[in-house]
Order: sequence, then structure tokens, then C-alpha cells
Amino acid sequence: MDAVAILKEHKKEVDARLAKFLDEKIAQAKEVMEAQGQETSQDAIQTGKELISILKDYNVKGGKRIRPAFVVEAYKGVGGTDLDAAYDASLGIELLQAFFIIHDDIMDQDNLRRGMPTVHYNYKQIGEDRFKLEDGQHFGESMGILGGDFCESFGNEAILDSKFSDKIKIEALRTYHRTLQKTGFGQLIDITGEIKPDIISQAELLTVHRLKTSGYTIEGPMHLGIVLGDGTEQHKAAATSYALPLGQAFQLRDDILGMFGSEEVIGKPANSDLKEGKKTLLIIKALENANPVQREIIFEALGNPHVTKQNHEEVKQVIRETGSLEYSENMARGLAQQGISAIKNSSFNQDAKDWFVGMADYLINREF
Repeated sequence: MDAVAILKEHKKEVDARLAKFLDEKIAQAKEVMEAQGQETSQDAIQTGKELISILKDYNVKGGKRIRPAFVVEAYKGVGGTDLDAAYDASLGIELLQAFFIIHDDIMDQDNLRRGMPTVHYNYKQIGEDRFKLEDGQHFGESMGILGGDFCESFGNEAILDSKFSDKIKIEALRTYHRTLQKTGFGQLIDITGEIKPDIISQAELLTVHRLKTSGYTIEGPMHLGIVLGDGTEQHKAAATSYALPLGQAFQLRDDILGMFGSEEVIGKPANSDLKEGKKTLLIIKALENANPVQREIIFEALGNPHVTKQNHEEVKQVIRETGSLEYSENMARGLAQQGISAIKNSSFNQDAKDWFVGMADYLINREF
């Protein structure tokens, strides 16, 4: 089975539905804002209508649609047959992803996502250009927070508007919000880990990956699909056994790409993780094995907002020389294999199991 080809088919379907859904939201925003009449400034009305259009561009122009694909494949894997309804509901998890990354970009102070300006940075520029603010940072971050909040609300609405029974939709929303909360706790641990002067342990790092990446990238979407398809607790348990290690592997691969990838391919500066002081497994293991000179190279660059290209290249060399890159790649492969073994022994139908296995291979070997 060509899992990537199937993923592309899911992407095509989700892209079309997402664009239609957000076009409706643009029309609603226009109606709401224009109804305010003379009581509201034209600047506010224009900004309100414009925000939803920017959110549409942000959502539609980027993303591989991995999460809604997991929703639909899990739904099919437990015997679900109404693909039209499943695709509509799967938009919820994609919009939840937008909520997470819009807010995450503010927390990380990233200006680029998917090769485009982040929402808050876009509005920073609007604040300075249109409203003549001396520094549009606060305005941009405020609008970014609002934009993320709208996406989270839209995600709820996508599930509520789907054609499933009220009973199933209530349980689907419960799954949606549990995914949101679990990811939030993972982000909390991540943020507190970044401000500590010491390097976090490998175990703590993997806990963050389990709560954040595994939860909202694979486990939450699969559980949502299982709920929509009226699957069993056994299906959920199997999904979790597959999703947790695979999500960790996915994040390890993401961190490797964040260090060694090119901006053109990954859609953000390749040194952004260094600038932000992210204590990835690459950094943790390199410091564990480094000599004093190598440690100094890493600490000079880690968390340095003015890190140079030379700093970055030197850190990459240390990561290679200390065996940290090989260690991270091997761990990602091992974790993915754990997930594959779990899903092969599950009660999902064979087509779904084949796709889940193929996706595991894709996620740890991808180049972006």
C-alpha cells in the first residue's frame, strides 16, 4: 500500500472542504462586522473581516493534513462508511492544530511558518504600516491570540455541524477537548523546561513529546475517528499503543529537520531551534558526550538570538561528532517500530493497519 499516495488523496479532500468551511466563516465575519454600523470604526470592521481571510490563507496554503487523515483512516478502520461526514468532522482536528501552532508561534517568537509570515508577525506589520504603530509587536500578538481562539472555536463547530448523531458528536467533542488539554499540559512542561538553566533529562523530553506531539498529531485524531465510527475501547487502546511511540519518533524527526534541514524545505529558519534554546534530544545527547570545547560551542549558540551561520554549522558538527545525530535517528526508528508492532496486532481492519504501518515509515523518513 502506498500510504503517501493515500495521504495526498486525503489532503485533496480536506483542502477543498477546509476552504469551503472558511469561506463561510469569512462571509459570517463580514456580516457580523458590517452590522455594527457607525458605532464601530471602519478600521475595526476591516480588521475583523480581514482576520478570518488571513486565517483561511494560513490554514489552506500549508499543511500535509496528517491529522485529518488519521481521523478518517481510524474511522474506516473500525468499520465507518460515511466518509462525507467523517471528512467534515476531521476538519475539527486540523483547525485545532492551527490553534496550537498560531499560539505556539507567539510563545516561540517565530516569524515564519510553512514558508509564510506567522499570523502574529503579519499583524505586527499591519500595525506598523496601517495603524502607524512605532512597535506593532503587542498588537500582532493580540491579534494572533484572537486568531488562534477563532480556529479553536471553528474546530468545535466543524464537529457539531457534521452529520453524526448528537450522542457521537458529544463524545467526539469530549475527545477534542481532552486532546487540547493534554497538549496544553505538554506545552506547560516544555515552557518551564526551557527557562530552567539546566538541561532537562531525556525522560522528561520524551514526556513532553508524548503529551504534545503524540497526543494531537496521532492519538487524538485516531481516537476521534474511532468515536465517529463507534469503535471500541480496545480500538482506542491499540491506537494509543501505536500513537504514543510514533508521535515521539515524529517529533525526534522534526527536531532533526529543524537542525539539519534547509529553510526552503522546512518552511522556517533552520537555526530557529537554536535561537529559541530548544533542548532537543540532539542537544541533550551531544552535551552528555561532548568534551569541554564542544560543550562551549553548544552553549554559545543555545538560546542566543544572534546565533550566526557559523555557530549553527559548528553545533551541527558537534552533534555529528558526539554521535547524537545517530543516537536520535536510531531512537526514532526504534520508537516507530514499537508503534508498528502494536498496530499490527490490533483489531483494526487490514487496510487501515497497512496504512498505519506505511505512515509510520513515512513520518520518520520525511524530509519536511
